[in-house]
Amino acid sequence: MKTKSTDETIEFETQIYYSKNITVLSMITSGLAFVLACFFLSIGMWIALVALPITLYTFYGFYTKYRTTEPVVVINAKGIKSLNEEFISWKNILKTRVKTNRLRKAKSNFLEIEYIKDQSQEHSKKKISISGLDTTPERIESLLQIYNERYTRLIDIA
Repeated sequence: MKTKSTDETIEFETQIYYSKNITVLSMITSGLAFVLACFFLSIGMWIALVALPITLYTFYGFYTKYRTTEPVVVINAKGIKSLNEEFISWKNILKTRVKTNRLRKAKSNFLEIEYIKDQSQEHSKKKISISGLDTTPERIESLLQIYNERYTRLIDIA
């Protein structure tokens, strides 16, 4: 279903979180890889020693995502905020776009934001990973358009 950019059914603010389903599936996969590495190690394949810390590291990374209760991305009529980053106002945002990087069959999605830093007036670029979130890149693109238009309407009224 396409969302019109003037759709008033969109909340004042949209909070986007890590997808619990994707995170749990990734934890299970890395856990199984760890068990498989332990098995290979038990039958004398010492090369599995390399896989053990890698699988533990990836499991821990997915586990911390699973435990995160804060939204990864917050979008509203005032601007955009990402996890552990500062808020960027729409008045400072020059350009936003959702970009997909492909490497063979694997793909990763990013939200790129070009903006002006408040005090220094220098141009800056931020790249936020939006893979594995509880919404699609297309929906994020639509939300960016809706909230940017809401900001523009607020400016026009004032």
